[in-house]
Amino acid sequence: MLGAGIEAAVPGLYVVGTGNGDGMNFSRCTVVEAADTAIITLVGDLDAPEIDSVDADVRRLCDRPPGRVVLDLGAVSFIGSRGLSMMLSVREAVLAAGGEVVVTEISRPAQRLLEITGTDQLFEPAPPVGAG
Repeated sequence: MLGAGIEAAVPGLYVVGTGNGDGMNFSRCTVVEAADTAIITLVGDLDAPEIDSVDADVRRLCDRPPGRVVLDLGAVSFIGSRGLSMMLSVREAVLAAGGEVVVTEISRPAQRLLEITGTDQLFEPAPPVGAG
């Protein structure tokens, strides 16, 4: 199982958040593993410092990459350099193990970052999870 501490109380759910009085930056990641597929659903702002716990859990997944990883980006409101680095690390580890990485439900902010950085060419789009 990925994660530790409080996050382990809800299997497959990893939550980290920070507040500064001006509002809340919030990141959440759920990882659901079934057979040889891992579905990673990312929510909120994916950047430092919010991404630290999510990043650690997702990188642990890369220690034993599944055959297929689906990155669900539908609820991502912002991706910074740390979030993009995490996505690229997942891709590199899974491809090195002979697997594939796809993205689904790409939010507009996520799509914009991928286009600006040219990394949209690295991630194959896929239909929404559960779509026939």
